[in-house]
Amino acid sequence: MSRATRTCGLYALLALTAVGDPFPLQAQVAITASRTFDFGNPLTLARSGTGEYKRVTSRRTATRLEVSMRPLYSVALFVDSAAFRNVLRKRPDSDDFYKAVREAVFPLAVVLTMSRTFTADEIAQQFAADLKDVEGSAAFLGYFEADLAAEDEIVLRVLEGQIVKVTAYGKDWPDIRGRKFARALLGIWIGSDKLPSMRAGLFSRSLTWLR
Repeated sequence: MSRATRTCGLYALLALTAVGDPFPLQAQVAITASRTFDFGNPLTLARSGTGEYKRVTSRRTATRLEVSMRPLYSVALFVDSAAFRNVLRKRPDSDDFYKAVREAVFPLAVVLTMSRTFTADEIAQQFAADLKDVEGSAAFLGYFEADLAAEDEIVLRVLEGQIVKVTAYGKDWPDIRGRKFARALLGIWIGSDKLPSMRAGLFSRSLTWLR
């Protein structure tokens, strides 16, 4: 696959209560394997993996509980593949592995692509629930000023484990600094309380880097 690069110019973020399943391997073939991000200096990061996240809804009838899932967005994790090798020496299915990623000091980027239209209120309300008033969250929530359409993209870049760079609505917002905030943000997708299937897709490609 050719090395593809493109400039970050995005919109705003969403994280609704969701469960996720990795994309099947054949679906990953068409997804960019690397991408250039602006961390103050351009850095090309490798895609660690991709997942599809869905909202779960349920309805109880007289005879049964009906559960349905609606796609929300796809999320891709990009990392410095050389630095990431040390993390990969931990068991990928262990809490220590995911903790090491959340606390990493090498550059990380999370890219979300919306599956449908979301209102600004939906975005802000769910982030407020996920981030639980951690310091920095108020500024972050203030960045979401308009709706997002299907295929709109959001990029979150984490540098040195404590600097979060947000590109939204086609512009860069002020950096948010703080290790607690950076870890809480990454924890939305790879927190210790997430289902294994939710996290696995985000590292499916990176497991081949040790071979």
